Amino acid sequence: MGATDSWGDNTITDNNKAWGTNLWAPGIVWYSIFTLMEIRRIESNTSTTVTAESNWDISPMLDTVFEVLTTATWSLNNEITGDNISGDGTTNITWDLE
Repeated sequence: MGATDSWGDNTITDNNKAWGTNLWAPGIVWYSIFTLMEIRRIESNTSTTVTAESNWDISPMLDTVFEVLTTATWSLNNEITGDNISGDGTTNITWDLE
């Protein structure tokens, strides 16, 4: 978990990190701002910056909390195991991550 110090079209930088190069690739990075959640596959990383495979729809802001996960911690089978659209218009989707 980290907090953004800066960002680009498809990057997030946390100057407090000291990751190994490409420690998180392949993997995913995600963050949420208000009601929006961005999830992207990780293309590469440096000691302080994660680069996603595609651009953000909504750019993170200063101190946006983000998390990175490596494929060593889960395997993706692309199955949606459940969904729920509630009466108030919120939507929940559950993926089967093994």
